[in-house]
Amino acid sequence: MRTDVLQAIAICLHGNAYLADPEADRASGLLGSNTLFKSVFEVNFERKPFGSRNILSLGSSVAPWLRRLKSEDVQQLRLYLSKVPCPCDKLPDGLWGIVTDGDTGTELWTSHWKGRLVRYDEPPSWKVTYQGDRFLRWSMADPPASDVLLGAMHKDWTELHHQALRIGNPEIAELCDRSLQLQASGNASCPGFPDLLPPSLQESSRKISAAAVRAILCIGSGAWTNALKQREAAEFCLATRQLWSTSLACFESVAYLGEWAKAS
Repeated sequence: MRTDVLQAIAICLHGNAYLADPEADRASGLLGSNTLFKSVFEVNFERKPFGSRNILSLGSSVAPWLRRLKSEDVQQLRLYLSKVPCPCDKLPDGLWGIVTDGDTGTELWTSHWKGRLVRYDEPPSWKVTYQGDRFLRWSMADPPASDVLLGAMHKDWTELHHQALRIGNPEIAELCDRSLQLQASGNASCPGFPDLLPPSLQESSRKISAAAVRAILCIGSGAWTNALKQREAAEFCLATRQLWSTSLACFESVAYLGEWAKAS
């Protein structure tokens, strides 16, 4: 499971909820309160000023970073996830992260995770640093609308259901069928991550986000990994890559086109 990707998504969407509310005077810290930060003991935000080797600290938590961005006239955070490889490809990451555009120019904030030494009976513990660097805004295209992506996801699940039956894997076929049913029902719950999405995110955006989370979790499951190893799984792998790409595009779309209910 790509916890680093989901954490960046959480920061982006919660950050947009804060930036979209002109009356908001408090930004969410997330560290210590959000599910995606439960294994993180420290998070920092650093900027590499253009033409300088010095690193500028913008805060030791999410909240001061968001306040700094707001003071720099950043009005929206975007996600750039197309370079995150599908788990079945076993490839190193390309450049991906959170994109900001304000008085200091366009920047891409990439995360770097460093483990802390813990005892054998303790859970993993991480220090996460987000580094902002110059980014070409025309490197990313505007994502498709939500209804287009949901249609693409339905097509991807249907193809995977067919491929799972072809390679004789009823467990995966059942997962695909269940995912199709949940998407058709408009289920808006994110399994395992109840606080991934901010409360002010409207229902239409919650539904597409939940569908994308379910897909990411399925692809990262042990059953799916085993299915990818089957002898005649080439077409199944191809369909998996397509679903992965569609799921990440869903989050890019929500960050860019998402509607936010006015905070009460």
